[in-house]
Amino acid sequence: MTERRRQHAKAYSNPSFLSSKEARALRILSEYLEPKSRFERLRVDDTIVFMGSARLKSREQAEEALRGAEAGDGDLEAARTAVKMAAYYEAARELARPGDVVLLSPACASFDMFADYAARGRAFRAAVEALP
Repeated sequence: MTERRRQHAKAYSNPSFLSSKEARALRILSEYLEPKSRFERLRVDDTIVFMGSARLKSREQAEEALRGAEAGDGDLEAARTAVKMAAYYEAARELARPGDVVLLSPACASFDMFADYAARGRAFRAAVEALP
């Protein structure tokens, strides 16, 4: 009788495992280690990460939306919140200096705001291209 040996895929080559609940820690660790290695290779000394909504507006946009809402065109509470949240947008703008690289990256769930990833990408690109 011939002995059959089963070939097992290495865990790092097994998409089913890597997508599993059990491998969640590996995925999280990868999201730290991969950028860290790039930063070291590119000699990036400092980074500042802002976690927040891609829906933040500049102070000017938020104030314009608030004026519209106060005139009856829009959600007043949402407009007031947008004005408060605009402080974070402005802080990010103030931290950047000429010559700095500012990387804008959509990183969180869109909660069905877009039809698909391509629509989200188009909206993100338009928002970045509209920056001053």
